[in-house]
Amino acid sequence: MKQFTDIQENLFIDTPAAVCRKTGVLYINPRYFDKLSQASKNFVIAHEYGHLQNNSSNEKAADEYALWKRIGLGDDSISVLKS
Repeated sequence: MKQFTDIQENLFIDTPAAVCRKTGVLYINPRYFDKLSQASKNFVIAHEYGHLQNNSSNEKAADEYALWKRIGLGDDSISVLKS
C-alpha cells in the first residue's frame, strides 16, 4: 500500500489538495483547504490518497475510494456525502 511521502504547502494549485502520484507528495493549498469543515478535509485527503492508491487521475474513482475509506473508518455516511 502506497503512503504519502511528504506533505507540503503549495499556493499554486487551484484546488484544496493534490498528490503527485510519482513521488507520493501531498500538496495542500491552505487558501482553500483551511476553509473546509473537518469532514471535508478528511474526505479531500482520502480522495488524494485514492489517486495515489489507484495510480490514476480518475476523479470519480478517487471520490468512490474516499467515500468507502471514510465510511470504513466510521464516519457517518451522510456527513461524508455532504463533504
